[in-house]
Amino acid sequence: MPIGVYIRTAETRLKTSLSMKKQWKEGKRKNREAGWVHSENAKRKIGFASIRIWTGRKHTEETKRKMSIAAKKRFENPEERIKYIGENGPMFGKLPWNKDKKFPEFSEGNSSHWKGNNVGYYGLHQWVKKHLGHPRVCEHCDVAGNYETYSKQGKLVKRWNTHWANKSGEYKRELNDWLGLCHPCHMKFDHPDQT
Repeated sequence: MPIGVYIRTAETRLKTSLSMKKQWKEGKRKNREAGWVHSENAKRKIGFASIRIWTGRKHTEETKRKMSIAAKKRFENPEERIKYIGENGPMFGKLPWNKDKKFPEFSEGNSSHWKGNNVGYYGLHQWVKKHLGHPRVCEHCDVAGNYETYSKQGKLVKRWNTHWANKSGEYKRELNDWLGLCHPCHMKFDHPDQT
């Protein structure tokens, strides 16, 4: 609220004072210099809002040129350059704020992209892998699950050698309707008439 635009009566000043004292007692204000202390939920919402502001936007060529010049000047001086390299760097050893954090308010049923039982083949397999991880062993032949490397269009590709197979063939969103199989056992399970 801009200062000086609104007339603050004695009653308004009293209400504001009582409100600030209450916030002080609840620990929402650390000290007079620090100001308002945001809750974790509020911090998360502020972070997502700032992401949305820049999504799809691009810097102009003029802005990019100015940023490039500023970055080059920063590294011209060897003493200045050392401040940003290796252990001296400002982000050395620090993790991103969202590393390993869950956001239940935006996941699964709370997401605007959630399809529920109308999910496709690939999406359902991703959902199963998210909840169950990779199968550690084939449930038919006891082959241990691990990464195998193979050549695809001239490039080496890594993939996990055991997959989730659907027991009922109805592809329901139920975690107990899946079993881990290696590729040969998966083919035999899905197409028993071809073996």
